[in-house]
Amino acid sequence: MRFTLFAFSLLFFAISGFAQSSISNPDEYYFRILQISGVTDDVSSFQLRPYDPPHQTESYHPWMQLYEPQNDGFQLRSRYAAFQFYEPILFQSYNSALPRGNNDGAIWQGKGYNSAFSTGFKGSAGPLHIQFRPVIGMAQNLSYELSPYLIPQIRTSEGRVPGSEYMYRDFRGSIDYVQRYGDSTYTWFDLGESSVELRYAGIRLALSNQMIWSGPGINTSLHFGYSGPGFRHAYVGTYKPIETVVGNFEFAYIFGKTTESDYFTPGRLIDSQSVNSLIFIYTPWFTDRFSIGGIRSYFHPFPDSFAEYKVQAKKLFEPGLREALTTEEGEPRGFDPDNQLASVFFRYYVPDYGFEVYGEYGRNDHNGNWRDFRAQPNHHRAYTLGVTKTAFLPKNRLLSVNFEMNQL
Repeated sequence: MRFTLFAFSLLFFAISGFAQSSISNPDEYYFRILQISGVTDDVSSFQLRPYDPPHQTESYHPWMQLYEPQNDGFQLRSRYAAFQFYEPILFQSYNSALPRGNNDGAIWQGKGYNSAFSTGFKGSAGPLHIQFRPVIGMAQNLSYELSPYLIPQIRTSEGRVPGSEYMYRDFRGSIDYVQRYGDSTYTWFDLGESSVELRYAGIRLALSNQMIWSGPGINTSLHFGYSGPGFRHAYVGTYKPIETVVGNFEFAYIFGKTTESDYFTPGRLIDSQSVNSLIFIYTPWFTDRFSIGGIRSYFHPFPDSFAEYKVQAKKLFEPGLREALTTEEGEPRGFDPDNQLASVFFRYYVPDYGFEVYGEYGRNDHNGNWRDFRAQPNHHRAYTLGVTKTAFLPKNRLLSVNFEMNQL
């Protein structure tokens, strides 16, 4: 009886899977390579993700079998609604010396054995789209030598307090980027790529826990990226480029809440922060191969009221120089409890040659005035430069070589 139930469960998962090859989304990079290589005429800028790939492409390409409709596994579909299971995915890794992972979302790969499991479903009915794809995981979390720097003092509403011994630390300060999650085996649960949203005419209104990627980088982003889990947020923006006579537009306004880890301040004195972000991307009408964009984000203590939220959101439209920011009495407003990040970026590709170049330049916090901006161009700045070259190989194969440089 037990064997029969086990075999049935395997059969169920086999026939109901929606194919995806890892817990993060490699489809984004694959379809980007197809665009660079001229295989598809996709108009996405790939600078605001998650990305929804076309359900199928007519052109011949290496993974074409994966995207044929008959390979989408078990699905219920009618004229008005659709339902589909995600393929169960088991992730495993082993780090022999240090915690190490890359763009793996909610997964934390400590020293030793690590595993994660994810499955779920997605459904739609008219403009309503729902997906539920949680992730559960475990890290053996073996001990190793932590950073030799002293534990820094963390600035909180209660004053400066020493951080946790497991927190990230260096000689300049600290961020909530944990070196080790305690001193024993670590288990966790995350809502993963789950969301409830309304879609119509290219516009998306969502309550979501999905990861976000901004900018053209493939391996690293200066703002939002996949190196950590998604956070709960409201999203108003596009899910595909909006085509107009003057070009294509993509945009997003994001308001969310990030929470402190258990290993940053004692007693979680910071607890939570708000995120207000505005992203805008433009592709001119005369070419779909070049796109430019920008993002501005503010981080504040999470608001206690709607009135406080409005004050925070309004800052997205204020000048970027502190000299222009004054109180009602005309005094400079240079000590607000916020943090601003802003960047501009571009991407250009030539499908005839399978070539792509991209870059992003960002700043942290404000300059005082234009003189300060000109005199200290490297102050709190970061940039990314990258190129990609693709080539067709025999037997319907594609070779992609990418170089990316990040300086922070």
